[in-house]
Amino acid sequence: MRTLIKEMEISYIVPGCNDKSYKVCSELSQDGQFAGLDKPEIVETINNKEKFRAFAKKVGLPVPGVFTTGDEITTWPVIVKPVDAFSGRGMTVVHEPNEELLSSAIELAKQYSGTKTCIIEQFMDGQLYSHSAFWADGAVDMDFIVEEYGTANPFVVDTSYVVQDFPTEVLCEIREKVCLMARELNLVDGLIHTQFIMQGSSFYFIEITRRCPGDMYSRLIESSTGFQYADAYMRGFLNQKIEPKNLYTSRHMCCGTPSPKRKSRFSNP
Repeated sequence: MRTLIKEMEISYIVPGCNDKSYKVCSELSQDGQFAGLDKPEIVETINNKEKFRAFAKKVGLPVPGVFTTGDEITTWPVIVKPVDAFSGRGMTVVHEPNEELLSSAIELAKQYSGTKTCIIEQFMDGQLYSHSAFWADGAVDMDFIVEEYGTANPFVVDTSYVVQDFPTEVLCEIREKVCLMARELNLVDGLIHTQFIMQGSSFYFIEITRRCPGDMYSRLIESSTGFQYADAYMRGFLNQKIEPKNLYTSRHMCCGTPSPKRKSRFSNP
């Protein structure tokens, strides 16, 4: 790809909607050749669940508790995850002390991990949300809260909508933590997309990415608010400022993604 970039005199690259795409683009830009991309070591800290939890604990970000071994578990249920997989692959919730079930969950998680590594953490029972923020000049320039559901698979979001009346105090605290995260990691300007679990008035970060979310997320934001989300995402990699114009907040839209349990083909009647 480096040869192709040189031959075609490519000046900008824009990652797609998955972590692998962003990681590859970051590796192609190790010398800072392309705008809007973090360094590979920062990308690894963000995308690797174990490394992100360790970073979060170090700087004071709210995240679920992590247990190194089964013997360390002090609260149940727990969830076992591959450190480097996505879309709920290889995840298992273990509800009570059971060595056999825990061992099976660990083995499954390792099978889905490229590094054969997993993480055991406290299972947070609450409502899932995402916070999509555009970071620029040391502050959150524009952000949105989306409530998310997994109707077919609890670990895979297939239904979501923009929350217009999210509690202001909690949103301000989320923004503060996102800004702390961005400063500590020295993130470049652009999208910072996090998922978090709400329990009462408390929140816990579950995931963080810097690439555009998939499943028509950008269309959901655009249809609900008028904000050109995909355009704003792209601008970060073109070294351009976002243009938050023509916004409205009165439209209520819901986005759903079909998630059949078997291979299916949809057709018009």
